[in-house]
Amino acid sequence: MTTTQARMYQRRRTAAQWTSENPVLADGEFGVERDTGIVKVGNGSTAWTSLAAINNVAELIADDPTEISLATVGNDTTIGLEDSIARNPWTCVVGQYYWSHDGTSSGQALTLNSIQYRPAWLPAGTMDRIGVDVSTIGTAGAIIRCGLYNDNGGVPGGLIAEATTGADTYPFDATATGVKNAVINAAIPINGIYWFAVVAQVAASSIQGGPSWNTWRTSLGTTAIGGTTTPVGELQNSVTGALPSTATPGTTSSQVRIRCHFRYSA
Repeated sequence: MTTTQARMYQRRRTAAQWTSENPVLADGEFGVERDTGIVKVGNGSTAWTSLAAINNVAELIADDPTEISLATVGNDTTIGLEDSIARNPWTCVVGQYYWSHDGTSSGQALTLNSIQYRPAWLPAGTMDRIGVDVSTIGTAGAIIRCGLYNDNGGVPGGLIAEATTGADTYPFDATATGVKNAVINAAIPINGIYWFAVVAQVAASSIQGGPSWNTWRTSLGTTAIGGTTTPVGELQNSVTGALPSTATPGTTSSQVRIRCHFRYSA
């Protein structure tokens, strides 16, 4: 007697194909990235790029929430944003721009040669575009530099990448208002806190900022950008030329309201 064995096949695509098609898997349906081995399980409503992988070790480590002992800190402990969203990681859609934080847009003065560092929660991936929106111009020769730093225990640490010449000349021309875009090759290894950095050089200028500490992303679609609590950032003075390889901020500032827009690549 011949025995026939049933076989179960899962939906399989390359990572690029899954991202391009971005389907909604049925509740309990498995999907496999055949070139990476990543596995996701559908819930009947969430698109592929917003589903968390069930076997991405780096992501699981990054998304493990901080353990808090109420016996030690008391019942009035406020759990931070990182803890509340730790088990709900998000991903950036390829080719779509995001803000570095929420909040209404308003002008933020950049003090000459003083880097403003602003924290934001970012997902793992590769950031390929970064930019600012100049709101008030500087005098002749005014420029703006921007980049991304990793986190070093709650303060900016090492430089991941500085912007380079892209759609607009870099360093950005701050003698004219408007949105400025540049290429950046910033590899972000795991979900977590990172620091955007912006500095005005040659002459002071202003960019669009925002008042909120909610350092969460806001989708801007495929076009670059045109709160309630006091934001906390870091400042580093006397910076001329390229961004430093290691941040050495000396001042905590409640006025760091810089807003960068950024985009992820495939």
